Amino acid sequence: MVGLSEPDSIDADDMPFSKYLSERREVHSSQATRVYRATLDCAGQTRAVFVKHFHARSVIDQYKQLVRKSRAMKAVMADALLNEHGFIAPEPLVIAWQQNYGIKKNYVTVSSALEGYKDIYQQVEALSGLDRRSKKEFLVALATATAALHKANISHGDMRPGNILCQHGLSKQENTWQFAYIDNERTKKHWRLPTRARIKNLVQLNLLISQEISRSDRLRFFQTYCDCCYGSFNKKLLVQVLKKTRTRMARLLDTHRIQQSDVWL
Repeated sequence: MVGLSEPDSIDADDMPFSKYLSERREVHSSQATRVYRATLDCAGQTRAVFVKHFHARSVIDQYKQLVRKSRAMKAVMADALLNEHGFIAPEPLVIAWQQNYGIKKNYVTVSSALEGYKDIYQQVEALSGLDRRSKKEFLVALATATAALHKANISHGDMRPGNILCQHGLSKQENTWQFAYIDNERTKKHWRLPTRARIKNLVQLNLLISQEISRSDRLRFFQTYCDCCYGSFNKKLLVQVLKKTRTRMARLLDTHRIQQSDVWL
């Protein structure tokens, strides 16, 4: 854990470990973060990493981190939590911050890059090149992985398809899919998974818009999820998820973030 004492701002070149980073290039991220992919070279060994700068969303957000854990610290702890429970998440390597008169701000994390993975958006676009059996195997695997996370009483803070990575491999016994989770700052371990958290995650996945995903595909996903979590189909949960999905899609339509042709429900 590294603390910095700088007056106003922090830049990638100002960090004490920046001399070990090369080939930096910025990648797409939210407005509240800035993310670079880089190569970490230390002790003669290299590895791909992501450097993530956390920006305060508002003045209130700045004050919150004075009395609560920072978003960066929450992300590091959540990555470690997932790895400890047998799920795949980036390995935290460094957390740094700027400190002035005892006040910490401008947090930065360095985490291992997950190589060979696509996000769900990318994988779904590739479904057109798969036969029906392979497509079914992918959807069943995704539903099973989501159910496993929830059965461990873990909810993802932002389970949009861009925050779930997947990788396909072949074992001697069967086709296998591996899933990994990123942007975990709001990911939590619960004593018992709240219904609202379960619904939120399922709605976030259900908002995936693609011509490659039919209503039958979505129902197959939900049926597999229910079989894993409840042992049978949960009609009440389906009604709750669909109601919330309709509300979210209407909001996206009103704000022109999607088009009428994207509304599948």
